[in-house]
Amino acid sequence: MHFYSATLYGAGIGIVVVGIGYEERQAKDISLLIHYASVILWNVAHLKSISAYLVVDAFFAKKEFIEPILQKSPLQVVCCLRSDANLRYLYDAEKKCGRGRPKQYGDKTDLKNPDMSKFKCVYDDETITIYDAIAKCF
Repeated sequence: MHFYSATLYGAGIGIVVVGIGYEERQAKDISLLIHYASVILWNVAHLKSISAYLVVDAFFAKKEFIEPILQKSPLQVVCCLRSDANLRYLYDAEKKCGRGRPKQYGDKTDLKNPDMSKFKCVYDDETITIYDAIAKCF
């Protein structure tokens, strides 16, 4: 067993987490992201008493970390997108008649040059403009 300690800056709260070592994770075939998700889920009662949001680094912006947190806890995950994120806009064109499943997702999102027609402005003043769009991360 390994002990990790983390301090939530600004909240003045320290958390000590018991984790498993590299050899034990390898023997159980558990990835590091799955291990970290398990650590969060073990401490979810304490964490949700602090905040409803879990803010993590872009390293954690992977399906194998985010899905267990969202499915098994009331926490909402906030993170930076990874540069290799695979996002698709929702399909918003007219639905076709005929056979087959209707399309759910549209074009792939280019993070360096987003299609602003898919975004809506939710806030605008002299200093900042905030846009909103829904995309599916694969």
